[in-house]
Amino acid sequence: MRMVQIEKNIPIPAPKKKECKYPFHKMEVGDSFFYPLKDECSTALLQMKISNASCTYNRKDKTGKKFKTTQLSNGVRVWRIQ
Repeated sequence: MRMVQIEKNIPIPAPKKKECKYPFHKMEVGDSFFYPLKDECSTALLQMKISNASCTYNRKDKTGKKFKTTQLSNGVRVWRIQ
């Protein structure tokens, strides 16, 4: 059995603020952005990733912003609709 040593007074590291990959926080209603397709995924997968990111943003932001995504041949366009 491996012994684990309990230590006291070890400071908890400050949380790292993660930079948002998509500019949801800067968008106003009617704004859009285009995210180009990378070689490693399809437009459907890219659209799913961006849509999931917007849902995560909404859970944290709690302001009721809504976004619409559309697949294009060379990437995904995202609009803020509310």
